[in-house]
Amino acid sequence: MKALIVDDQPNVRLLLSRILRTKVGCSVTEATNGLEALDLLGRHHFDLVVLDVLMPLMDGIETLEAIRRNPALRNLPVVVLSAVRDEGKVRQLVKHGVAAYLAKPLRPLDVAERFQAILSRLATTTPQPSRSLSSVPKGGRVLVVDGDAEFRRVVRQALRDYSVSEAAAGAEGLRICLQQRPALVIVGQDLGVIATSVLMRKLRSLPDLSPVRIVAAVPTDVHGPIPDADAIIQRTFVPEAFRQMFARLVVDQPPEQHVFTARADLRPQMVLATEQVFGMMLGLEVVAGPASELPAEGDDIVRIALMLEREACDLEFAFAAPRSTSERMTAQFLQAGDVVTDADVAATLTEMATIITSRLQTALRHRGDLVTLGDPRVSRVGADEPMPGNGMRVAFASAAKDLRFMTMLRAVPRPSSEQDASTDTSRTTQMTSPAPLPPPVDPEVIEMLASLQEPGEPDLVIELVTLFLRDTPERLGELAGPALDAGRVARVAHAIKGSSGNLGAMTLQDVASRLEQAGHRGESPDVLARLTSDLQQEYARVDEYLRGVLAARTGADSAVHER
Repeated sequence: MKALIVDDQPNVRLLLSRILRTKVGCSVTEATNGLEALDLLGRHHFDLVVLDVLMPLMDGIETLEAIRRNPALRNLPVVVLSAVRDEGKVRQLVKHGVAAYLAKPLRPLDVAERFQAILSRLATTTPQPSRSLSSVPKGGRVLVVDGDAEFRRVVRQALRDYSVSEAAAGAEGLRICLQQRPALVIVGQDLGVIATSVLMRKLRSLPDLSPVRIVAAVPTDVHGPIPDADAIIQRTFVPEAFRQMFARLVVDQPPEQHVFTARADLRPQMVLATEQVFGMMLGLEVVAGPASELPAEGDDIVRIALMLEREACDLEFAFAAPRSTSERMTAQFLQAGDVVTDADVAATLTEMATIITSRLQTALRHRGDLVTLGDPRVSRVGADEPMPGNGMRVAFASAAKDLRFMTMLRAVPRPSSEQDASTDTSRTTQMTSPAPLPPPVDPEVIEMLASLQEPGEPDLVIELVTLFLRDTPERLGELAGPALDAGRVARVAHAIKGSSGNLGAMTLQDVASRLEQAGHRGESPDVLARLTSDLQQEYARVDEYLRGVLAARTGADSAVHER
């Protein structure tokens, strides 16, 4: 597997390159910004892109947008390196579709395991959308492509309840497909230059034809599955026999059922978007699992309609969580301390649900649907508003199992009017205290970095520590002086936060994160000065520890040599 790492920080590229080569078995190419990455993607093939968000010249969001605009790269898996919590940036990342995220600062102890899980999931995920034959309604367009005029006549006679078109050759069939966008294509034999297998493969490869279902008309002695076909039907020249076989494939269903069945492949998109929103906005890793129960009475719920212009009904996405979970998520998202109001909860849940729904909207548009989003509706589950059991439900939980919620997707009749959500802003609650801070440097991280050492390669620990001890004092020097600029403070703190996390300096990472947020909020010079002082004091402890690491690995004193 060939991976492209795109990050402007050399220590991040060094760490990821070593992990991907030694633990995952990838060949690795590096780029320092989006422009370099797009140039490489235009000249070489890659199986995976690891993309930082904050970079000079061309940032990660601009790069991702350019990748998704290129038809040849539209389905290229992109893993995002993110330390941003800005709702606008998260919305863009999730909307354009990323395979996974890695929260910055990187934790070396977790990165190799995360990449192995990501690649395993990519290997088992099919890129093709669901194409249920039951979603072909009576009156829908059906194209039969077959070189035998008599067989085409039989199909037309048997399927009088559908709008049937004919093509005698593969090239003609492809042209009609692009013009008419039929719901289903029956592909037969003797198709000329574009043979049966070539035509089906071409139909599968064109994104604009992704919703089209394909049925292969085969001789009576063929019974196994056919590559690129959703189903097979035996060739017969008896119209009633063909009609009965076709009826067994295409079962008439209510509109809500066939709309949902045809889009059941949205489940992985919903799961990925939810995991990414929680990871990037809250810094929480959540795990999806089956949902055996419905939301309970009193749970918060946000509903957003995905209105399908070409269908008789819509889809509805819902996000439901117990009140205690909603309040914890809101406090963490707003960094509001220990008190949040119901209005805060409603706004936070609405923002998260809207971002997830925008990803579903993008997926639906890629499969050919015309879809717009309705207004979010926030309410509480009650006895007068029971939750229906149809559709798909996915339960999520944090690693500690102390945070649980649910996402749902179902088909619903199109409502005649929307009800406004009402919320009570008076209720407040006390939140639990944060967990104690970790020690200055996690020795397990240093051990893990040492385990990545390859014969004949420079010592990875020495390289990373040397870079850190060389660059961090220079960055701290930018914070010297009585007049602190909030923008410069945020930028410097962001860089220190990333590099300290890579080495397991968790306390320094936390202090840098608080300073970065203070800079973004434009806090007073006194607040910035106090947090800068805390950062310098904590760095002194980390510096002493890491010089000891260097001394132990080099057998010399702890002086840092210029590279």
